[in-house]
Amino acid sequence: MHRIWRYTAILLVAFFVRVVGIDFGQAASVPQGDGPPLYEQATIHPDEYFYVAIPLEMRLKGSLNPGFYENPSLLIYLDYVTNVLTGADAPLRSLDWQSWNIRSLAPFPLYVIGRLYSALGGVIAVAVTIALAQRLKGPRAGELAGWLLALAPSLVQHGHYATTSSLAAGFVALCLWACVQALSVRPYSRFFVLAGIAAGLATGSRYNAAAVSIAVFVTGLLLLWQHRHMLTRSIWLTVLVGYVAFPVTFLLTTPGVLADFDAFWQQFTYIYGRFSYEEGMPLFAGLLYEYRYIVLFGVGIPGAFAAAIGLLTLRNGRVVLLMLAFLVPYSLVVLDTPIPQTGDQLTLLVLPPLAALAGIGAVWLIDHLRWRYRAPIISLGLLVMPAMLTFTIVFLFSQPDTRQLAQEWVQANVPAGVRIHLAGGYNVPLDATTYDLSQSFGEPGDVASLAEQGVDVAIVSEASLFYVQRRDNLSQAAKDAIATEWAPYATYSLLAEWPRPRWLGDDVMVNNMSYWHHPTIRIYCLAADGCPYIDPSMQQNGAEASD
Repeated sequence: MHRIWRYTAILLVAFFVRVVGIDFGQAASVPQGDGPPLYEQATIHPDEYFYVAIPLEMRLKGSLNPGFYENPSLLIYLDYVTNVLTGADAPLRSLDWQSWNIRSLAPFPLYVIGRLYSALGGVIAVAVTIALAQRLKGPRAGELAGWLLALAPSLVQHGHYATTSSLAAGFVALCLWACVQALSVRPYSRFFVLAGIAAGLATGSRYNAAAVSIAVFVTGLLLLWQHRHMLTRSIWLTVLVGYVAFPVTFLLTTPGVLADFDAFWQQFTYIYGRFSYEEGMPLFAGLLYEYRYIVLFGVGIPGAFAAAIGLLTLRNGRVVLLMLAFLVPYSLVVLDTPIPQTGDQLTLLVLPPLAALAGIGAVWLIDHLRWRYRAPIISLGLLVMPAMLTFTIVFLFSQPDTRQLAQEWVQANVPAGVRIHLAGGYNVPLDATTYDLSQSFGEPGDVASLAEQGVDVAIVSEASLFYVQRRDNLSQAAKDAIATEWAPYATYSLLAEWPRPRWLGDDVMVNNMSYWHHPTIRIYCLAADGCPYIDPSMQQNGAEASD
């Protein structure tokens, strides 16, 4: 009974760290009247609207075709069903929603609901990883593996986004556990079919998760070999059904593969091409970059060593084969990406098996070392690094983003009708009916020309500049040249500033909080008269608030 309580505690902590701050990005004020319910520059993950706004648009159009296939459709249909059950489309049907930018279509509470699906996927991954490690090495391994995955920083981080990676990680873990169960217990048939279904659900969340189907294929061959002296019709049928369950389940999650094949194939080949190997790229450069990230922000440095020990000491050759059947192809094909700086979502799928192996390796060390207090020392050593990073990330999720702080300042101090230029993406969410807005997304814009055109205020977001500055595949000269393009803004009067907060490891994290969360925001006056309509005391207060 005490073991159940321990496992319950792990799952509660896993859920807690994924839901604290899950409502990040909620604007201080919401658009009023008949306009769209969300600011176009809302502080959300860049990809969240695919899975939240598209399902709502489908509902408003009365269509079951998302028309979006750069990722599979499982989460889109989950959110679609949520919209049906909640009637989220009802307030929008009488409005001119067809003219709105799709990023502004869905009200903010729907994003929180979408994020809860990601959090649920992460908790499923933790629960199944506990079961997997316990099956292979006993309850202590299950507990350590569960704690490690519950606190894995990158998985906790993505549990806060209405995107597909955390959900896919949960189904990958379920597939691997079902494969091990199929080889270990009877009746094996239900577990093998479950493995095929889980592989289909994982692929229905992310295409790259299809690599886990290799483990299903290997499990089927091992089952046939295991029963080679008595190959009955039932065994053949079980293997066949398990194999077929994978593509059938995937097609049920993403029916557009058949119903809208041309659109699917066009978008699938486009996104595949973006993540495919490029000529001239150093051998395994992307793979090493991504595994650096996995070690630092996935299982931690001690966890990586423990996982290696777990793999080497695991005596069940069939399970080792299963693990490698997924990890090796996935690493060599998927993680060896030419754009590793934007590939952190690719790394989540390997965390459940690595955490299970780390739990096994940690228990092996506890059993074979003769240190005094070795069990608590090894357990704490395994968990301290991910715990520190996770609680830092969770704290930042619970704080208002710099863009939200700047939004409140602008709404309080800048009169309506002022011409404002937003320089750079991931900028401050402002109402286009209140201010005369323009924007340059990937570049700073011509500052002198903006001033000549009568732009009064420029709001500079340094998200893109920070991303460029930390890219490994750009020379320092190129980085300096890009920084020079942004430098002219500094020649104008600074009204207010909100610096990007620093935290442990922020300079090596990829495509996540250190990129588009909490960018440095600076507000400049471009007007020749010095913006007298902004109270000088307010200017000073804004500058002080940024210190």
